[in-house]
Formats: sequence, C-alpha cells, structure tokens
Amino acid sequence: MKAFRLLIVLLVTLIFVGIALWGIDLGETIEIILDTQWTWFLAVFSCYIATHSVRTFRLWLLVERKGTFLSIFSINTIGFLAINIIPLRLGEMLRPYLLLEKEGIPFAQGMAAIILERWLDMCMLLLMLLGLGWFVDLPEQGLEISGIDIITVGQSSVSLVVILGSIFGMGLVLISENRLSILKKLPLGSKLYSFVFSFRIGMKTLFSNPLLAIQLFILSSFVWGFTIASVYFAIRAFPAIPDGISVAWSTWTITLVGMIVAPTPGFVGVYELFCSSALLLWEVPKAVGTSFALALHGSQLCFTIITGIAFLFWEGFSLKKIVTKSQEFYPATHSENSID
Repeated sequence: MKAFRLLIVLLVTLIFVGIALWGIDLGETIEIILDTQWTWFLAVFSCYIATHSVRTFRLWLLVERKGTFLSIFSINTIGFLAINIIPLRLGEMLRPYLLLEKEGIPFAQGMAAIILERWLDMCMLLLMLLGLGWFVDLPEQGLEISGIDIITVGQSSVSLVVILGSIFGMGLVLISENRLSILKKLPLGSKLYSFVFSFRIGMKTLFSNPLLAIQLFILSSFVWGFTIASVYFAIRAFPAIPDGISVAWSTWTITLVGMIVAPTPGFVGVYELFCSSALLLWEVPKAVGTSFALALHGSQLCFTIITGIAFLFWEGFSLKKIVTKSQEFYPATHSENSID
C-alpha cells in the first residue's frame, strides 16, 4: 500500500514538473541563468538564516523554553530536511519525536507546539492572501492555473481552515479529556485522539496566555517578513523581473498556496509552476519566471539540505533511523504524555 501511495506521489510530481517546464526553451533558460546577478543571493541566504532563527525561537517559546535555543535550532533544521526530502510527509512527526528524545519534552506537548505553529502560519498566509487585493492590481479573471482561479480558491480554503481551526480549538478547550477519549473507539482512533489531544493542548496554551499569543503572532509576522524579503532579494538578481515588495509578496504567497495544495516531495514541480504563474501577473515571460523559480527553489532546497545534513552529522543521527523510529512511536502515543 505504501509503495502504491509513493508511486502516486511521484507520478503527480512528474505531472507538475511537465506542466511547469512545458514549452520552455533550454538554451534561453541557460542564457537567463548566466545573466543572473548571483551576488544578490548572499542577501537571500542571510534571510534564510534569519527566518530559521525566528522559527526556532517561536518553537522554543511554544515548548516553554525547554532545552537550549541551539538544540531546538538543530531539531528544527533536521525536521525541515525530513519534510522536504521524504515523500508522503513522513517527516512531519520527526520534530515532536526529537523534542522528546533530546530534551525530554512530552510528545503531546511537542506535537501541540508543531500543530499550533502550523495554525499560526496559516493565519499569516490568510493575511498575505487578503493583502494581495491591497498591493497588487489583480486581473478581473483572477490568476488561473489549469482553469482554477488560484487566488480565490486559496483565500476561500485558507479562510475555512483558519476559521474552523479556531472554532475547533476553542471547543476543545472546553471539553474534558475524558470526553475526548471517546475518539479512541473510532477507526484509527488512537491517531485521531493523539492529534486532537495535542491540538487541545496547543490552544489551551494560547488562550491561557494572551501575552504569549501576541509574541507568537509578532514572531510569525517576522517569519514571513524575512521570507518575503528573501524573495525580494532573489528578484533583484533577475534584471528582467520588476522589483518591489508587492512583486515579492504576490509571488511568494501564490507559490505557498500551491505548495499547500499539492505538497510533492521537496515541492518539486509545484513550486516552479505556481511561482512562474504568479510572475505572469507582472507580465514576466514564462521562460524568465521559470528560471527565477528554479533558482529560488534551488537556493531554498540547498539551504535546507546542507544545514540539515550538517546538524545530522553534528548530532550523530541517521535520518532514516530517526524517521522510522518517529513513525513507530507515534501510534502508541496518547495521554500518557499529557502535560495537563
């Protein structure tokens, strides 16, 4: 079954790669790459480091500053490496597992921190999508990819996730743990219970400490501010692309929507398709847009892979071994790791 799912994921990835690169002249792409002012990528990588540092500090706050900042930085780095290179999102459980193994942070608390982190990012994405209408003169027909207005769909779907997540989280805060245990009787009940229980912990943490909530939202805005800045500096490296924060804002926001809609391994194909399509709003030719997408995506993957491998060696870990252990550990984790 897992092999079949992997085959489907790889097939979908190839389809997106084909669509993204369809009609692109290889010689023209090479010429565009050669004309790129690569020195701007020094600023791009500086923004990556800043983004990852703020992400780490946010996670550190979510786990109540247990462990050292450097240790959480290491866990975050290895976790994002796993998420980007392992198919089927099997790397998602790695960070909660490492938080338990390295720092003794209960799995439920670590999982709650990761879930809350994702919810905060969805809130920021919603704000960025809504902001497109203020900063970008969108075409009347919207931005269509394969006949779908991606901006409208993105705004609707992300709004739904944020609203339902907020209502769901507030409801969980009011429900007792004993009532939640009913979920264990359902198919895949233990996994469902563990997820819901973890989300409940995260929301209780947020609602019980307004000052922490404000800090987390400010940090989340810095996460995406530095990310948009990295896109801005990358755009400066391509003379044929108009620069400006609004260009970087729209390009990254639309690219991120695509990565959420179809999270292929390493986001290969999806990233290039949505990034180059976003640049069509600014009348950037497809060849230029695709070259830019390849350069930006390549730089992000290089940063993630190089830093991830470096910290794997520093920690003395085997990625395959810890991913396997994290997957084996997850189903058996329920309320015994409660922090209530």
